[in-house]
Amino acid sequence: MKSPQTQESATKLTNVWFGLALFAVALLYFVKAPYLLVAPEYLMTQGPAALASVATIMGPLGALAAGALSQRRPMVAGLCGIAIMVVLFAGATRVFSAIPLMFLVGRTVAGVVTSKVHYLAALVFAYATLPIPLISRSQASHGLLPYAAAVSQAVTQPDYLSGIGRTFGENIGMTVPLLIFVSKVHTIEADDMIASINPMPADIAGWSGIMEKMRVHSFIPYSTLGEWASFGSGVLLAFIIGWTVIVRVCISSISRNPGILRLPLLMLTIALSSLIVLEMGQYNTRAVARLVDLLILISLADLATRRIQPAIENLGKNRTRDDLDLATGS
Repeated sequence: MKSPQTQESATKLTNVWFGLALFAVALLYFVKAPYLLVAPEYLMTQGPAALASVATIMGPLGALAAGALSQRRPMVAGLCGIAIMVVLFAGATRVFSAIPLMFLVGRTVAGVVTSKVHYLAALVFAYATLPIPLISRSQASHGLLPYAAAVSQAVTQPDYLSGIGRTFGENIGMTVPLLIFVSKVHTIEADDMIASINPMPADIAGWSGIMEKMRVHSFIPYSTLGEWASFGSGVLLAFIIGWTVIVRVCISSISRNPGILRLPLLMLTIALSSLIVLEMGQYNTRAVARLVDLLILISLADLATRRIQPAIENLGKNRTRDDLDLATGS
């Protein structure tokens, strides 16, 4: 069942959803291609580090776009969603567990009335699969094949189900201890934070030289909140206020867009804002700053492309008219 208020708009945006979903899949597979099946180390990618960062962001955003695409092209959308999950599974990232939920959110945005049962199933899947990335990361070899073998054995063990609750608690509960630990690290300097927020590539920004020290260990980076708290509560408060202002300005700007691109761009900004909130507690400033940079770029692109949006809307109308002509045989 489709909501009539959004059905026509979503139909016009079919090509936009398809482009976003396809771009996400292509980018994820490109950066992971040589290390998709088997990799000697964790988190190995090809290409510039900035490209890998964009691919990380495009995973959940691609799932949202695939969900929206399913209103008109369910088969293609399903294949895109599965392809994204395969790459994220091979990367042992926790985002893997949330992809079905993101897909359903995309369907809802596109005007498809989704059953609460489906949302409940997606939440159960996210909860039940949360230990999988941690199991995968602990393997001697990495990639899709070693992870698949290890996980297939682990999920059949009786202690897997009993350990899900503990894993969930550790993932959520580590935010406060991590913040306290990092806030007491006295080796973080102002230059480190400047390098962290610098939008330039890692080598130019100076991030490459400090990235190893900005971690608890290989699998746990410092948290954004902890890094800024290490300079005092006043600096942390200023950072939070500054981030809030940037997000508010970006969302307000896009919400005033009168064209049909308002819906997907608003969806992207809200999704990015939510992701930033989640990452602040468990990922470093460098990772969060990349998301903020993307948020700003989307807002600037929205302002720059408002003049061409009528042409995009007319393209959608012509596509819908062609579909009706084919259906009626005229």
